[in-house]
Amino acid sequence: MKKYLFYLERPAHYHLFKHLIKYLIRQKDVVEVLIFRNPILKELIDADGIAYSVLWSNPSVIAPSGSLAETLLLDATLLTYVLARRPHVMVSTSFCVAHVGKITGVRSVLFTEDDIKVLPLFSKWSYPFCSRIISPDCCDNGKWRSKTVSHPSYHELAYLHPDQFKPKESVASKYVNVSEPYVILRFSKLNKRFEKGVNGITVAIAKRIIQTIEPLARIYISSDVDLDPELVPYNLKLKPGEMHHVMAFARLFVGDSHTMAAESAVLGVPFVRINEFVDRLSYLRELEARYGLGIGFLPKNAINALPYIHRVLSDINTRAEWAVKRERMLSEKMNLLHFMIELVETYRTKGRFSFKGTFNKFFR
Repeated sequence: MKKYLFYLERPAHYHLFKHLIKYLIRQKDVVEVLIFRNPILKELIDADGIAYSVLWSNPSVIAPSGSLAETLLLDATLLTYVLARRPHVMVSTSFCVAHVGKITGVRSVLFTEDDIKVLPLFSKWSYPFCSRIISPDCCDNGKWRSKTVSHPSYHELAYLHPDQFKPKESVASKYVNVSEPYVILRFSKLNKRFEKGVNGITVAIAKRIIQTIEPLARIYISSDVDLDPELVPYNLKLKPGEMHHVMAFARLFVGDSHTMAAESAVLGVPFVRINEFVDRLSYLRELEARYGLGIGFLPKNAINALPYIHRVLSDINTRAEWAVKRERMLSEKMNLLHFMIELVETYRTKGRFSFKGTFNKFFR
C-alpha cells in the first residue's frame, strides 16, 4: 500500500487528477488531497465527496500569485504538512512539491504541458528538484528530457476522453437551449504563475466578435473578470462541474483560456484562441496545425478571427467535419488516464516511475 499526496491549486488540476485519485482510493491506497484555497476547486471536490485539506486559508487570495514571498510561504507550509504526514509520493503541477520533495526525500511527480521556452522561470524553479516530469510527447523540456516521462496525449484526455466523459443534453439544457446553435465566449484572468502581463480578449474585440456571431447563433459568456455593462446580458452562470456538458453541444468556443481551448478540441468543438501564447505552446499548436480542431490569433491580430468564426458557424457541414477530425486525433492519442494508471502500477511493483510503452500502437 502506497501513500499519495495530491496538491491542487486550480479547478483544472482537479479535473486532471480526479479519476486517478478515485482509482487509487479504490485500490485501497492512502490518498490525501491538499488544495490551495479556491471556491470553485472546493465545490468540484465537494461534489465528488472526496476528503481534502486546505493549504492556504487567506480568503482574499484564491490563486497563487507567483511572488517570491508567497512561494517561500507555500514551500514552508507544504513542508510542515509533508513532514507530519510522510507520503511516499507527491503529485502536482506546482513547483512547490518539487522543492519540498527535494528537502524531504519524498518523490515528487510534476505534470506539465508547457514548453520550457514558454515558461523558463517555472522550469528553473521546479525541474532541477522534482523526481519526474510527466508531459505530452510534443512538449519540449530541453535539457530535462532525461527526467521526463512522455506520453502521446493531452491533459484534457485524462477526463474528457469518451471513455471517461459522456456529455448529457439533460445537463446542458439546464442552462442553454441545445436545439439552437450557440457559442461559448470565455474571458480569463490569465493570472496563472508567470502569465502576468499576458493579454487576451479586449472588450473592443469581444464586441466585434459578438456582432459577427449574433446573426448566426446565441452567445453565452463565461468570465473570470468583471464584465463590461454591455456584455452582462450574455453572462452564463452555472455549476463548475457542468461546464463541459454545455461546451460539448456548442457550435464554437472563443476565448483566451489555453485549457478551455484544448477542452473544446478534444470534445470536437471548433475553437478560436486569442492570447499571446499563440504558436508558442506545442500541444495547442498540434491541435491546431496537425488536427485542424481550432485556430489561434495574437490579440493584435484578433480582427482576423472574424472570417473564421463566420465560416465555421455558417457551414452546415462543420459538425460532421469536426467529428472526423476528432476521431483522427483520438485514434492517434491515448487515454491519459490509462497512461497514469500504468505509471502508478509501475511504481507500485518496481518502486520507480518509468514507462516503456505497453500501449504499442502509441509508442513506435
